[in-house]
Parts: sequence; structure tokens; C-alpha cells
Amino acid sequence: MWRGALLSTLALALVSPAASGQAIPYHDRSIPWADSVATGPSPGRAFLYSALLPGLGQQRVGLERWVPYVAFEFWGLARYFDRRSRGRQFERDYRDLAWAVARRGTATNRIDGEFWYYEAIGQYAASGAFDVAPDRPGIQPESRADTYNGSIWALARDLHFPGGDEEPPEDSPEYQLALDYYREHAVGPAFAWSWGENHIDRETYRRRMRDSDEALRSATRTLGLILANHLVSAADALVAARLHGPRSAEPPFKLESTMEVRGGRTTWDAVVRIPWPRR
Repeated sequence: MWRGALLSTLALALVSPAASGQAIPYHDRSIPWADSVATGPSPGRAFLYSALLPGLGQQRVGLERWVPYVAFEFWGLARYFDRRSRGRQFERDYRDLAWAVARRGTATNRIDGEFWYYEAIGQYAASGAFDVAPDRPGIQPESRADTYNGSIWALARDLHFPGGDEEPPEDSPEYQLALDYYREHAVGPAFAWSWGENHIDRETYRRRMRDSDEALRSATRTLGLILANHLVSAADALVAARLHGPRSAEPPFKLESTMEVRGGRTTWDAVVRIPWPRR
């Protein structure tokens, strides 16, 4: 390499008007990095571009396959917002139906419950009474097992009554523990419901709840596909930038040389410049 640089310099001296005594600057073109110019983003930047917007890193590198990534991104976002909107709409529908039919006449002011509450409305035909004997002191739990509150009291009995079906005295610690469990998990008067003979409305309610769950799950799955598109595009852009980008944004070293011919004497100077990273 150094021999080639010297011969090239001598050739330039012979064919150029160097005899006038002017210094001729020369840059060694035999160095493979001398013509390297950063025409695209670095692999790290390409990765970041496509991680933020799929396809952007490929476009910056100069590859045409950025189009499928962008198309998939727009398709995914459109599908995600559509499924989420449909799921929320179905959710409003079944909550409105529960208030208009199952909860009709149970409360004056509408208070929406949590998701488990609406699942219970679809599973049980009635909530049952919170206190079956309000004229008596304390709380008398619902005993009908086909109601929601009745199922809660049955579970409380199984958890805290050592004798199974045999109830201990009401002033016993076991009974009080079971009553505390019932008081915490049973549905009060403000959230009571009963479908009565409205079987068609109840089936419509269940169908709307299933539709809402499926639409929201589909939105979640689509969100996962969007994330995967970001990751795949970013990894692809990283590899593409390494394969198709410049070998180096900056040459590892530069060779500068000059030659002077004066009075029949030829002088050649060479300087090697190595970039030193700043700390």
C-alpha cells in the first residue's frame, strides 16, 4: 500500500507542472476507506427509526421493503381502534340493558358496578336479598342457592362452618366470620337485580357481553401484532443498515502527502492522521 502511494506520487510529479516549485497535495486513493461517505443512517439510528415507525429505517437505508411495514402499521392501528370502539359500544349496550330491565325498580340513581358484577348479572337470574329479614336485628343472609347472594352465603358457610350444613350459634366466632365474608362480597340493595320472566332480554345481555369481550380481546391481540411489527422492522433495519450502509462513517486514518521539486531536488512528505475519540 505504501509502495503504491509512493509510485502514484512520483507519477503525478512527472506529468504535472511540479517543476515550477509548487507543492502538490496528494491524498492516497488506494486506501479502501478514503471514499467512504455516510450516505445512510447508522445501524443504531436505523433501528431506532423503525422502532418508532416501522419502515422508516428501511426507507432511510434506501430499501423498497419499507412499504409493507408501513401498510401493516396503518392496518393494525385501524383494526385496533375499530375493535376497541366496538367493544366499548357493546359494553355500554349490556350495561344499559341491565339497568333498564334487570335492575329496573331496584334503585333510583344508577351506579355502574365493576366487571365481575355484570358477569354475575349474566350468570344468575337474580341477586337475591341482602337481608331477608330487615325487621330483625343484624343481617339475615339470603339462603336460596340459585341467587347470587345465596351462593355467597353458601361459600361463606363452607369456609367458616366446621360442621358443614350445621350452623353454629349466631354469636359464635365462626358465624361472625362467615357473616363478615357475606357482608363484604354480597350485593346490597343499590345493586340488586332480577331478570324475572325477561328471558329474551337476558340472552341478549349475554350475547352483548360475549361480543364485547371478543372485540376487546381482538383489540389486545392486534396491539400485540403492532408491537411485533415494530420489533421485526427495527431488527430488519439494523441488519439492512449493516449490510447496505457505508463501511465506516469516518475513515480509520487519513494519509496526506506533498511533493516538491526545487533545483533538481525532489522532496516528498507524508502525514498520517488518526482520529482520536474525545472522552
